[in-house]
Amino acid sequence: MGRLSFFFLWVFAPEAWGQGFAVLYDPPPIRTSLEQTEYPGAPRVDAAYLFDLNTTEFEQSETGFGIRYNRRIRIKVYRAGGTEYGTVSIPYYRNGLTMQVKNIRGATYNLDAEGKVQYEPVTEANLTDKKIYDRYHEMVIVFPQVKVGSVLELSYDIVSTRPSLLPDFNVQSDIPKAYTRYYARIPAFYNYNLVRIGNINYSRYDMSLSGVMEQFGSSYQFQRILVDIEAKNVPPFVKEPFMPAEVNTRGKLDFQFTNLNLPDRDEGDGFSTWEGFTKWLLKTDSWQGYYKKTRIVKSRMPASLLQGAGLANAIDIYEWVQGQVSWDGYRAMEPDLEAKTNDGSRPGNIADVNLTLYGALEAAGYEVYPLLGSTRSHGRINPEAPVLTQYNNVLVMLVLDGSSYFLNAAVPGLPFAALLNNDQNGAMLRVHPKEPELVDITAGHSARWRYEGEVLWDQSQEAYTSEWTVSQSGIAKGLSWDEELVTKNWDLEEVAWNNRTEGVVPEKATLTTFSGKYPIETAGEQLLIPVMVDQRRMSSPFSSGSRIHPMDFGYPQQHDYKVVIQIPSGYALEEVPATINAVMPNGKGMCFFQATETEGKITIQSSFRLKGAVYGVKEYPEVQKLFNQMAEAYTQTLVLVKEKG
Repeated sequence: MGRLSFFFLWVFAPEAWGQGFAVLYDPPPIRTSLEQTEYPGAPRVDAAYLFDLNTTEFEQSETGFGIRYNRRIRIKVYRAGGTEYGTVSIPYYRNGLTMQVKNIRGATYNLDAEGKVQYEPVTEANLTDKKIYDRYHEMVIVFPQVKVGSVLELSYDIVSTRPSLLPDFNVQSDIPKAYTRYYARIPAFYNYNLVRIGNINYSRYDMSLSGVMEQFGSSYQFQRILVDIEAKNVPPFVKEPFMPAEVNTRGKLDFQFTNLNLPDRDEGDGFSTWEGFTKWLLKTDSWQGYYKKTRIVKSRMPASLLQGAGLANAIDIYEWVQGQVSWDGYRAMEPDLEAKTNDGSRPGNIADVNLTLYGALEAAGYEVYPLLGSTRSHGRINPEAPVLTQYNNVLVMLVLDGSSYFLNAAVPGLPFAALLNNDQNGAMLRVHPKEPELVDITAGHSARWRYEGEVLWDQSQEAYTSEWTVSQSGIAKGLSWDEELVTKNWDLEEVAWNNRTEGVVPEKATLTTFSGKYPIETAGEQLLIPVMVDQRRMSSPFSSGSRIHPMDFGYPQQHDYKVVIQIPSGYALEEVPATINAVMPNGKGMCFFQATETEGKITIQSSFRLKGAVYGVKEYPEVQKLFNQMAEAYTQTLVLVKEKG
């Protein structure tokens, strides 16, 4: 991360289509791009950016400076799969006139049957301003007449009245970029933190003083810092299962405004320290308002919850909030609306839900704090200084009797003190007006899950019913839970929770019990029964023949599974499934599966273990083989045949 003090007055007139970009890059003629049939050096690419040019101008007015950011791109569609890039989304923050998307100019170019260049411009009919939530919008541009061979060209401005909203430089995309460049000149009295994200090899990374003094108002003279960053042949961002958090986001440069530094003025958004950032956060409309408005939840809470105390009451409050608030599945650092009731009409984002939980626990007199951070799939936050765009997650920290409990009430069925794997991503900021601090919520040294079930035949319904107990243990900070467990990926029907959170003790275990119909299929006089009801394990996540990044599973883990299935009267097991016992050569992983038949019952036992948290690229073939063997074991089917006579 670097500290910049800087500014810029433009390299080209943005109102002139394409004019002046030669300063940054001399693009080839449109016909040259149209005649190109393959992306150089990477055959079979569906589409690619031939160039992506970005410039930023600080425009001076009587009241200060605003920002005009311009981007110009050219995309080539090589194959049918590339036509999806004919839709371009421009995210922006819309709060009054704080930020606007302007001067949109675009066109689709094609060659006709005679080899002539055909031009189809982007018009108002191709534009849609889409509200994501609250003040966050996207300008969606749909290019006309996009097909294989098309060249798409687009230029637009993002105009902001706030210099603190300097757009980031998104260096990497999910398609390759032949050439990309960012150029800006920034007044030396504007201070920013510049954070590099991802593994990008830059061909140019220059920052220097302009050497020319300029006038600001009647009292100040200043130089500009010239920022000139360039990259060539940027590979596409490839998403792989279980990527380490530090490489789990596209390569980019984040510009985070810290303060305005003039001889008689030192002001700004306070992003240079965690204390300043927290004070700024609690003054924003969204957090300040919500921090107070969540207290209205007190009027909705049952008196017994407000009068209770201790861990058991905290669990009751947690489960009450889960039943009152609906999550829309969107992750964001800012809440959208007030506390929601679960009527399905006004769901909230994860900040809405967990700030409601914060308000409910605080109303009952608990020591509780909001936690602000990033999910694993969003990348890790910068520990040195705040960077606003890195945050997309809000959780709750409850401190009780010397123990810390990390809570996420957004996911239905998620037990108290359990966390999604995606939530466990290193440090989160404990939001406190006077004493903010980074808190590590990464899972501990190891975790163990035990799934035990009994499956009984209901002759009256000719169906299987089952009772289950799931225990989790061994995680030091926050019990980990898979979001897909039971609610989505178990094939049980009519699931009933019998006791979601009995015996919750951090660093020890949770117990979850539930029941539901066990899935079966019929084929003539046969009953087909899956050996595993847990669909998460039914296929290997590692289907690719090669691997780019290490595999990060978060922590060593073990999954044990035991289920006893009753054989209905009049049926017999056709064949006992094959036993599988696979061990990685270095002992860092194992998979065991065995089925036995005794006294009219089938007992299935399995264990899958990863002794390491992170596995290197060279270990990929062995990890892939282990997961394939696991999938082979868990996809077997029990065949029960009706006995004759």
